[in-house]
Amino acid sequence: MSRHASREGASRGQGSHERGSHEHRPNSVPAPWAGWILRVFFGICAIVLLLDFVLARETHHPIEEVRLIYPFFGFFGIALLIVMSKGLRRLVMRSEDYYDADR
Repeated sequence: MSRHASREGASRGQGSHERGSHEHRPNSVPAPWAGWILRVFFGICAIVLLLDFVLARETHHPIEEVRLIYPFFGFFGIALLIVMSKGLRRLVMRSEDYYDADR
């Protein structure tokens, strides 16, 4: 079998055994790295939060004088985005056989 043909078969879900015995798991990080990555991420978050108390800021609005306003604003903004996206999904979601219904 030619190299090109085996790629075509693998892209259609055939011949996946040719690539190896690894099962595809989207968004997976190998276990040794997962803990390390999370520790680094939370460490950076803690440093940034501590810098909010140490560094002087130039404020343009009274709400900016409140410490930690930006992390709270970001957290609640993303939480609101998630809630709104779930509502929007219910509004525009189609059934699984939407495109096959005509056949």
